[in-house]
Parts: sequence; structure tokens; C-alpha cells
Amino acid sequence: YKTNNNRTLARILNILFAQINTLDLQEKKFILYGYGNLGRIIHTLYPENVLCIIDKNYEELNKNYGSNQFYSNTILNTKNQEYILVTILGREDEIKEIISTYIMDQSKILTFVL
Repeated sequence: YKTNNNRTLARILNILFAQINTLDLQEKKFILYGYGNLGRIIHTLYPENVLCIIDKNYEELNKNYGSNQFYSNTILNTKNQEYILVTILGREDEIKEIISTYIMDQSKILTFVL
């Protein structure tokens, strides 16, 4: 049982990292949308490329990390020309709909397909 779970996880991680490479994140500056597990991994891998982080718990995150890099999605009013990387898995369509009220260029919204 455990071996099957490990193989499944390894396959998912391989797909995820292949997509990260395909998105060419090292060459982009982007806003991170969501700071769950995947958001933290991306932030760790590309700290210099992350312009800011949007998360529903932004106030708590700013307090916990002693920073001002976490925002609500209303920050998109002023940063509507940037790439946005959605790291919330399973709710991409819902998040894209929210983002599209601020961003007209849908090609700027980056997501993962697992």
C-alpha cells in the first residue's frame, strides 16, 4: 500500500515539476495566488521572481511572517499587467473567474494541470 502511494506521489511531483519548467518561471516576474503547500514550494524555488502573494489569509500571514508581501486579491487593481500563478489546485476555474475581473489578458493567468 505504501509503495503505491509513494509511486503515485512521485508521478504527480514529476508532472508538477515538468509543468513548472514548461511555465519558464525563472524568466518571469509573477504574483503568486495562494500560499498553501504548492505556493510555499514555488516561493521557495523562485523567491526573486515572486512580486507579491495573494492569499485569503493575508493579514494573518503578514503577521506570522513579519512582512508586507501578502495581499488580498484587490491588489490586482494596481498590478493588472503582471503574470499571476494560481497555486490553488482544484479551484482553478473559480480563481480564474475572480482574477478575470481585474485582468483582461487571460494569457497572464498561469495554472497547473495535474
